[in-house]
Amino acid sequence: MYRRNRHHPYRAERGSAVSRRAHALRALTAASFATLLAGCGGGSETGSPLVSSPVATVTPAPTPTPTPTPVPPASVSPSREQTQAAVNGATAAITLTTQALEPLGYLSEGDATRSRQSGSSRPQVTVTRGGGDGITVTIDFGTGTTGAGGVTRSGSVSVNYNRTGRSGLVTFGSYTVNGQAVSGTLSLTQLTITSQDVSYIADADLAFPGVGTLQGSLTCGLSGDGVALSTGSVTVTGEGQPPLSASVSGLIVRPSASGNFVPNAGSVTVIYPYTLPLGAAATATIAITFTDQSPVSGAVQVSVNGGSQVLYTLPGF
Repeated sequence: MYRRNRHHPYRAERGSAVSRRAHALRALTAASFATLLAGCGGGSETGSPLVSSPVATVTPAPTPTPTPTPVPPASVSPSREQTQAAVNGATAAITLTTQALEPLGYLSEGDATRSRQSGSSRPQVTVTRGGGDGITVTIDFGTGTTGAGGVTRSGSVSVNYNRTGRSGLVTFGSYTVNGQAVSGTLSLTQLTITSQDVSYIADADLAFPGVGTLQGSLTCGLSGDGVALSTGSVTVTGEGQPPLSASVSGLIVRPSASGNFVPNAGSVTVIYPYTLPLGAAATATIAITFTDQSPVSGAVQVSVNGGSQVLYTLPGF
């Protein structure tokens, strides 16, 4: 600070001005720092504020609630009761289908070259030759004929086929299997008929009134030893139930030996839709394996979603 000088009075005035500017600068710096602290959350909650002007409050953005990762439906296992229902339904569909297909074994050369009279366990087989290579075989079970596996059939099955084209069409006339009506069609390709067996690929569109339907493709073989479903992919729909997608592999059915139409070898894999306890929709992959004990005791091995096999028992045993 300048001293007062009587010869230079302006120096005292200049000193006072500098002092006032320095004080103002210190006040501005303090206010700026206080504002910075307030913006960064610094400073103390006690004592007098460094600045009296209000400081805007910054509200942090709300933390978003994480969305739960949905559980893949296929990884959720159904209850044992649901699994049993799927096993029962798939097995019943395959059993009904093989019962419907089994009479086509009468197309073998021994039966199809001439008409055969019915007996206590045989239907009336009539062969009608059309023009060219067309042949119609009608297998008539009358009011009831009991055959292999203790199955009683009534009505008729007609097969119109072309030997050269190896194709045919199967239709049903009031046909029943153990009282269960069967209707629909089977379109046959790669049809091969020998004196011992019949084989074909069937495009099936079958209905079992009151039970359900079956659509899809099956590779079939028929002989005196039984019915073989080597491969196939079908959709089975029970009455009032969602459709089941099923694939078959290596199924062998020997009704003459076992007395029923439960497979004694091979497997059926089902994609089973069901409902979780809280109402969400889910699916499960259910693999059913048949053994030589299946037609005897009803025992089948069942794996759900690739898990370990568990023993299940079919109804009726």
